[in-house]
Amino acid sequence: MHTSIFTFACLLGLTAGFLYKDLWLGIHINYVPSMSMYPTLKPGQFIVLDTWIYQDRAPQPDDVVVFQRGNKSLRLVKRVALWPDGKLQHEGLWYVLGDNQGASHDSRYFGGIHIEQLAGQVKLVLLTIDHQHQLLSDDTLRVVR
Repeated sequence: MHTSIFTFACLLGLTAGFLYKDLWLGIHINYVPSMSMYPTLKPGQFIVLDTWIYQDRAPQPDDVVVFQRGNKSLRLVKRVALWPDGKLQHEGLWYVLGDNQGASHDSRYFGGIHIEQLAGQVKLVLLTIDHQHQLLSDDTLRVVR
């Protein structure tokens, strides 16, 4: 009886930890679906975000960030850049661009983003899975710059 209660408590704790890792640990794992950040990030990569970083400081040019656009389930990965006129902010909005601008839908199309839309800064490539669902070991645990 004690074993089943302990097992249930452990499973409940793990589930809660996974669901609330953004709040408790300050991390989130995100999937990269497109070529918009190539060559920095590739489709099929799972990336680790620091979800607490922008509580203490503002985004800086060249930060690779994930933000919410439209509905809450749509998260995009882009790089913070200066506005075309050379400014960092326009009325509290941040300008974001994909590294692969030919394949990126970014601030050139939808304008700036609010800091409240930021989910976090990309810190690490956790792992990469190719289009055949095979794990690629040559691009695992890589720091993102």
